[in-house]
Amino acid sequence: MRTLIAICTVGLLAVTAYSLLQKKDFNQSKAYAVYEAVVSIADYSGTGNYQNERTSDKGDNNRFRLVWWKNVAEETLTTAPVLGQGFGADLTYGFLREYYATSNEDFTARSPHNIFITTLGRMGLAGFTILLGIYFVQARSTARVARAARHDPAHAEAMTLQAAIWVVMISACLGVVLEGPMGAIPFWIMLGLAQHAATAPLPADSESV
Repeated sequence: MRTLIAICTVGLLAVTAYSLLQKKDFNQSKAYAVYEAVVSIADYSGTGNYQNERTSDKGDNNRFRLVWWKNVAEETLTTAPVLGQGFGADLTYGFLREYYATSNEDFTARSPHNIFITTLGRMGLAGFTILLGIYFVQARSTARVARAARHDPAHAEAMTLQAAIWVVMISACLGVVLEGPMGAIPFWIMLGLAQHAATAPLPADSESV
């Protein structure tokens, strides 16, 4: 962990120094782009003023998601809260009317960029609860493997799988990685491998027998 922190710190300092040496507006530098990208994480409403050309669409991206998520949640909880709208429902209908009310562009995206919102829309609170349970079980599994890896380096590989799983699970809350087969199929295979590795006998299990 210390090595990772040191590498990140040196990298940020190097990018900042390089940006300061450039003969152009600092607001258009890579360092400022990184700064605005970090700031945008807490800009839930997407109302921030982004000046760098690399991050100028950050606010719009945040509003895009927030409006879509709100519409799907409201439509589902109003019309079919328990079992959802079904897999044939158009989850873009309300979103397009609000976000692209005056646009004639062909909108091709069909997933709200959040696996929880998609699950809520398709399968209602029943599916949402099941998915929440999967995340909870995975969190317990990861904690168990992490404790074992601290005492036995042999479990480092199992911890690597757990970390990779969480990269996808967290990304799925902000993107479409699990809302299509391209990411979902590899993920569920990887999740199976991670769970298999996590159920292997651990030192704590042996001591308690």
